[in-house]
Amino acid sequence: MTKRKDPAEFLKRGAPELPFNPDAAELLLQRMEDGEPITGKQGICGTSGIPSWPTICKWKRDNPSFATAYAQARESSAEACEHNAIDAGLSARGKETALAARVRAEVWWKAAAIRNPRIYGQKVDVNHSGTVTLEALITRSMETPAVQQHVAPTIEHEDD
Repeated sequence: MTKRKDPAEFLKRGAPELPFNPDAAELLLQRMEDGEPITGKQGICGTSGIPSWPTICKWKRDNPSFATAYAQARESSAEACEHNAIDAGLSARGKETALAARVRAEVWWKAAAIRNPRIYGQKVDVNHSGTVTLEALITRSMETPAVQQHVAPTIEHEDD
């Protein structure tokens, strides 16, 4: 009879990957939605009940429903990041703490923009003003050196 390994051993960073565990996945998704970072010094991967980052990546690759839930939790976490940004900005108590509060607020706001760029990302205006005619586009493209190299010899041969 083989000896079973301690489950806590699997949860350490660098430990072998765990098979998909719905309870651990649900805990991860809940903590993500609360705005907690996934990796890094304060990351939730590798903490109690949550497997390592490589295991989470494998779960996303191997389990489409988990990958979808993960993407939704990540997007939803942007709202928690927004709340954290507001709290961080409001935490300033005078000039001494204003800069630190601003940095914390900007970090949280950037996290919100990365997690849900549609809502929190920078808005880029891609509207075109003015007019463009087909004739102007053709004329301009004919003036490029690359086109001149290919068109000029063709025109010379037509005169022969």
